[in-house]
Amino acid sequence: MIGITNFDYSEHRELLENFFQLARSGKLLPGDPPGHTDGWGIGFYANGTAAVHKSGGCLLDEKDDYFSSLASIGQSPVLIVHLRKSAWPATTTAANAHPFAMGNALFAHNGTVRDYKSLIKDITLPSVRPLDTALDTEIFFLHVMSMSGGGEMSDGFRKSTSHIRKHNTFSSLTSIFSNGKHLYGYRDYEKYDDYYTLYHAAQRNSALLSSEPVSDLLSWKPIGRQEFVVLGDFSPQER
Repeated sequence: MIGITNFDYSEHRELLENFFQLARSGKLLPGDPPGHTDGWGIGFYANGTAAVHKSGGCLLDEKDDYFSSLASIGQSPVLIVHLRKSAWPATTTAANAHPFAMGNALFAHNGTVRDYKSLIKDITLPSVRPLDTALDTEIFFLHVMSMSGGGEMSDGFRKSTSHIRKHNTFSSLTSIFSNGKHLYGYRDYEKYDDYYTLYHAAQRNSALLSSEPVSDLLSWKPIGRQEFVVLGDFSPQER
């Protein structure tokens, strides 16, 4: 995952070229085959509303689509890009690619909530796609939005992660999300601390979050376990 505030394609193209390479060379869990190639997605803002361009294909085969999509976006207050490595067999579709969008919210997640269906009872949002077709990250996102109750997304995220930590089993709740004004990052995991990583950095007037450092020219700082950061004033604020 990568998130960028004040995205400008001309300014950030090199970062996103480096990020593209993670589809081939990104970190892996023990025993996993190489590649993060089970779909990909780009989240951005168009006229103040969250929008996504997603694919269930392999990013390595869809390089032209990736870069043309980024170029057509041009600029956005926040950009979030995700490369999927699925934990669920036969689910490689655009609908299951991250990030997910609703209103002015974007959400991407690295990890698995294994018993996610128990969260469905708490989802009170109207007009969402049938919940029996959604997987763990989408349910996690809808749970966050339900816990927000129309208020701050970050408050809903805290309530949702607190609930999941108490009542569910998960590999990681590491997430990048946005309300259109701020970029939020959270890192949490049960084990494999060298895989479920998240870093922040600054580049001119932009703040960055990334699962792995994607430029040797920037100073990347790791986010700690159960640390929540807010990026919007171009410096992280611990919460």
